[in-house]
Amino acid sequence: MNEIKRDLAADLAVKTEKRDLHRDMTICDAATAGPWVQADEMDCPVIAAHSQADVLRAIGDDMTYLEASSADLTFIAEARTGWPHAIKRALAAEATLKTANRALDSTLAEVARLRAALMKMDDRRNQMLPRSEMARLVKWALDENSREDEKTEE
Repeated sequence: MNEIKRDLAADLAVKTEKRDLHRDMTICDAATAGPWVQADEMDCPVIAAHSQADVLRAIGDDMTYLEASSADLTFIAEARTGWPHAIKRALAAEATLKTANRALDSTLAEVARLRAALMKMDDRRNQMLPRSEMARLVKWALDENSREDEKTEE
């Protein structure tokens, strides 16, 4: 009995590690092609592929045993932990992407603001601005607070 508990504990430890999604995809590809549907035939639940091939079938005189291919059984067992794991990873990736997009938008806005300040300082466009005007533009470009000051002036 202790040996079984040790095996289960080791199995659970493996299942909580980060899953190899490429391996999981191989398991999915090896299973009977889907979509799968549940059909109640003779009061025994059966899972069949859309092609009408049985995936999980009731067998035996009293239909109390279930039979499935090894690949389908592996898929069913792995899907129980694999699907939630993949969904959690996808949700985390979406959240990370959303945060990165917000940071990118903020960075692009700052680049545009600084570009506008540099354009104002360009000698080719504005012949020799007074030194005080140049200093104000540099401060505006570099100082976060100067943007607030400019907003209140408008």
